[in-house]
Amino acid sequence: IKPMKDLLLSSALLQIIFIIFLLIGIIVSYYLWTKRGDYQTSKYLQEKYVQSNLQDGLNAIEKVPFPNIIDSESTEKYYLKLSRICRKYIKKQFYIKATEMTSTQLAEYFKYKKIDRDLIDAWIQISSKADLAKYAKQIPPIDDYHKDKIIFMDLIKSFNKI
Repeated sequence: IKPMKDLLLSSALLQIIFIIFLLIGIIVSYYLWTKRGDYQTSKYLQEKYVQSNLQDGLNAIEKVPFPNIIDSESTEKYYLKLSRICRKYIKKQFYIKATEMTSTQLAEYFKYKKIDRDLIDAWIQISSKADLAKYAKQIPPIDDYHKDKIIFMDLIKSFNKI
């Protein structure tokens, strides 16, 4: 087994190249270190107003457009959006997997948490109507589109008070 050889930088050109690479490495590491600090402080000092879960849910429901053409497909999409927004709100509010639960399971959860019976009944009624529109392709009367949107908003407001 041969012993290790000592590395000698005998040439002046090699010494200059070594010093240049060393300086570039120090400069790059200093630059990255300072940028890391800027990123950490800016992440916490963004001064951005964050809306509450309630405002997010209500704004999202308000932005859902009414279907232009009333047919089973547009009705399904409309009620699917309303239901999804409400379930996301419930998920964030109660820390449960509301987007993965059925309407019946959510009603049972509300009963378990001893939520007001009128609120549970309103949830069952609007969710069953939405389920019929989504899965059974039933088209509710035209007046119900706006009323149901308001009911979803009222449900979110009521869940917020809990």
